[in-house]
Amino acid sequence: MLLKWIRCEVEEEKKALFSAAQEKWCDLKGCPGFLGQIGGWNIAKPQEACILAF
Repeated sequence: MLLKWIRCEVEEEKKALFSAAQEKWCDLKGCPGFLGQIGGWNIAKPQEACILAF
């Protein structure tokens, strides 16, 4: 299994757009090899998004 850890900085005014775009990955749930992803915002750095895909 391949795991992918992503951290990225998102400008405050773009956080809602970023979150909406990440939710579209659920469309891939039926594709072979893509099991899903989870993520959230870093409490220590509020503009940092953290995503784990598998």
